[in-house]
Amino acid sequence: MEGMSAADASVCIVKPEKDYRDYRYVKLDNGLMGVLISDDKCDKAACAMDVHVGSCLDPKELPGLAHFLEHMLFLGTQKYPDETEYSQYLQKHGGDSNAFTADDDTCYYYTVAPESFEGALDRFAQFFLPQQPLFTESAAERELHAVDSEHSKNLQSDMWRFHQLLRDSCNPEHPLNRFATGNLKSLRDDPFTLHKIDQKGVREALLKFHAEHYSSHKMAIVMINKMPLDELEKLFRHYFSSVESKAMSQQQQQQDATQTHVLPFRREDLGRLVYVLPVRTTQQIDFEWFLKEQTPLYLSKPAGYCSHVLGHEGKGSLLSRLKAEGLATELVAGSSFEAAGVYGFSVQVTLTPKGSEEQGLIRVGQLLFAFIRMMASSDDAAHATVFDDLMRMSDISFRFRSTPDPGSQVVNIASALHRYPPKDVMSGQSLFYKFEPALIREVLSHFTCENLRCVVVDSSGRYNDMCVSEAPWYGTKHCSQQIPQRWRDAWGSPGSVDLSAPTAMHLPKSNPFLPQDLALRPFNGDTTAARWPERVPCPGYDKRCHIYHKQDTTFALPKAVAYITMHSGYVSSSLEGRMTSLLWTEAVYEALNEYAYEASMAGLNYSLKQNGTGVQLDIGGFNDKLPVLLKAISEKMTAGDFKGDILKLVANITHRQLRNAAYKRQPYLQCMNRLSVAVTTPAHSEIEQFTAMQSLLEGMSLTADDDDMDTPQQQHCGLSNDAAGTSSNGVAAADKADNNKAETEAAALQRIKGTLDGIHNDILNGCFVEALVIGNITADEAGELISTFLKELSVEPSAPPTPVLRKALKLQPDIRQMYRCNGANPDDPNSAICVAIQVGELSVRTSALTDVLANWIGQTFYDDLRTKQQLGYIVASYARIAARSLSLAFLVQSTYSPDELLARIELFLKWLVETAVEGELTEETYALHQQAVVTVKSQKPKRINEEAQRYLAELTIRRFEFDHLDKEIDIIKSTSLSEFREFVREVFTSCPRLAVLIDSRQPHKHIDDTQTKDTHDVMGKYASFGDLTALRRDPSAAFYETPADIDGW
Repeated sequence: MEGMSAADASVCIVKPEKDYRDYRYVKLDNGLMGVLISDDKCDKAACAMDVHVGSCLDPKELPGLAHFLEHMLFLGTQKYPDETEYSQYLQKHGGDSNAFTADDDTCYYYTVAPESFEGALDRFAQFFLPQQPLFTESAAERELHAVDSEHSKNLQSDMWRFHQLLRDSCNPEHPLNRFATGNLKSLRDDPFTLHKIDQKGVREALLKFHAEHYSSHKMAIVMINKMPLDELEKLFRHYFSSVESKAMSQQQQQQDATQTHVLPFRREDLGRLVYVLPVRTTQQIDFEWFLKEQTPLYLSKPAGYCSHVLGHEGKGSLLSRLKAEGLATELVAGSSFEAAGVYGFSVQVTLTPKGSEEQGLIRVGQLLFAFIRMMASSDDAAHATVFDDLMRMSDISFRFRSTPDPGSQVVNIASALHRYPPKDVMSGQSLFYKFEPALIREVLSHFTCENLRCVVVDSSGRYNDMCVSEAPWYGTKHCSQQIPQRWRDAWGSPGSVDLSAPTAMHLPKSNPFLPQDLALRPFNGDTTAARWPERVPCPGYDKRCHIYHKQDTTFALPKAVAYITMHSGYVSSSLEGRMTSLLWTEAVYEALNEYAYEASMAGLNYSLKQNGTGVQLDIGGFNDKLPVLLKAISEKMTAGDFKGDILKLVANITHRQLRNAAYKRQPYLQCMNRLSVAVTTPAHSEIEQFTAMQSLLEGMSLTADDDDMDTPQQQHCGLSNDAAGTSSNGVAAADKADNNKAETEAAALQRIKGTLDGIHNDILNGCFVEALVIGNITADEAGELISTFLKELSVEPSAPPTPVLRKALKLQPDIRQMYRCNGANPDDPNSAICVAIQVGELSVRTSALTDVLANWIGQTFYDDLRTKQQLGYIVASYARIAARSLSLAFLVQSTYSPDELLARIELFLKWLVETAVEGELTEETYALHQQAVVTVKSQKPKRINEEAQRYLAELTIRRFEFDHLDKEIDIIKSTSLSEFREFVREVFTSCPRLAVLIDSRQPHKHIDDTQTKDTHDVMGKYASFGDLTALRRDPSAAFYETPADIDGW
């Protein structure tokens, strides 16, 4: 094509074997790179721009500026000055958008209906053209609050807290030492106080940052649409050739030189032991090393290889040894970040109570360093065998990779363009190309105590008195010291670990689950008729089991998925049954972990969980070995006889997860949980579940939280008991207490073991089984697969099944009710509210019209409450299904009072009914939103499991209308504006409302005094109830129920 360089034409992008899309790499004269993707089946177009500029380039005096700039680019340009123009255009044309700021990159992306792609691209391109972004002072002041709200959302997130603590410990001269998110303090208050930068100055800094850093040579764009590549290239050149290529300023040259020549960690920053107090209930130890950038080594991926071996969970692995010694429950190894020329490699070990004690911490380190020495002493041939498995599996996974969703694909490739040669932008991150043992040994040589940053995270309270330092941005309490010499001595001693059988640690063996049969099953039916799953026989079990099957004729991949639900009265009838079943599923999963981990490494995964009405088994991946794994699962489900070490691990994992769900989740998630419990049965709150599990595990030694402790424990870093001054009488008393504790735990283990042994019979007696099987598998194979599974579970074929109902409360018409409670986490400054308007019984019509309604008001609700009023970072409206009921929900999380948030939501709804329905909802606007929803509902699944999830949703709500999207599209197209307006008025004037308020225990911010009367008026219209389940326990309560007749299912 004219204008394309020879180098561009010569690039042939490596793509998966079954990928039917066409790709072209183009580089404009201004240096802007692009990958264009033509997909003649495209029903969702997408575009992403990755600017190779992130928070590491923030000016020291304005931390968070890159992130603030990302927010501001959405708020108007010279060509499209309306702040909502971009988002409204996408909303009206079946699309959406987002952006994120990382250390080295800022990525902007959108999706839209294919026919509306150019209109979106025009609006999008203005973000990057010279002099186009407005950056108005009024928008800047408002959006500063949005950035502050986003930071507030993360204040109680350990992930954000720990990563910022790592940044704070970096060399102050290195670009990693930045506060990436930004808040009012860093972007407004401190700049004015410390640097005399006023609000106009911050705006000038935005303009300068955009002018200096948003240069075409730092940009990479990816576009996907159904149009031919030549047409896509014309659009690319037309809209982006004018992006300026800017010369590097002296400041930028200095920053780049700093990144290249300044070490991220000085000698005094390493060899450190850091104790950290977390928000969540957890005890873990992290071993962190910092390597040079690894992406240039993508052909051999030495750090990736080390991650695979250190993080392996099969027999002979480090984790297996840690579990065998009762020290750990989980281990994750690999990249923690890669930015500013630094690759963070961590081994994160989640500890048991035994592992969290000082001797346990030392022992974990002994085993880790012994494993590293074993890796270093293994010969090249041994490593080559493991690498060959990795290379083969990465090749199979890439060859048969599902066609990705357009939105995620454009984001991934845009980022990859800055990191890999153009031909490898799709494969560079995935494939292992060649074995280079010298590079592996170079990585291993870096894993020493001298280069280590060791972090101990403990919620038990034992380090509370020591951790008095507070990190500046998140307030994370911590303390730091050199790694004690006796820890170093223990970790460096080769003789400290017995490497002989039966718990010998060794390199992974060859994976028996690597797929061999990758052939596609012949399809004997009519491919045009095979659109939906059909009932197929389950030999010997037709009275107890229904199988819905669809052989794949779309994706042409050697993969299959099976979702098997065992509806059980034992699980659904009581909270105790539900929690016992949860513990049992976790025990089965843990007992099978070493074996099943090999399958997961070969692209075959499963999950086993209780889902409120029974037990659900999901299994999927390459279909070759799927029956083998399913057989192993059924054997473990019926075997029982769980060993004590497995029960200890499972008890700790389950207790910790439930406690964190009950007390440490974000308020908006608590709000959604309370709403479900208030109207749905069977359902139990997260706190109820945790309390019940505590009773079940009574007597066990579990991961502690400082809230549990009657008296503070004292444990001095690096000091022995003698050094701490413990008397001989104290030692004797401690020994006696330990013995009593061990006896109590042994008795508890026997009780739990007795409860779980044979529980599968309780679960399966009277159960009704439903299976959805989709993919490269015939109807006969699907029937045989499920029938064999049930036979191995000893399910009685002729026993009558007991139906399990899921019900949703039918709220009283024209009534507004409210439940409120305090937030579970006393330190979280955020409150949350969810207002659910119950539209009525779920039907094709109500679902179709509610989706159009949600599309019409969704962006307006967001723009009003978040962008204009700045009430919170999390603002959303959405359709919500509970059993056979449908609601429209409005959700906000904020540091403002939930009472005031309720008033603002009600004011918005009042405006909708009184003004917007007649004034804003014109024929043209309605047609746009109709088409937007039709566009979304017309989009085909991009992967087998995505298709299966659509059908599974129909099984879950017991509707079985697999073609409901087609029916909804017909209803949307045939509904007139007047009919839709009538529906809208009915929803907002007659339908009942239920509000759930989560009230922060911290002081609230208040909007302004003039709204006090509005708040009182709104609150007066809601009737409060204090018992979460009171409404559905009322004898007069009516319900929307799932069908009870199994024969009719």
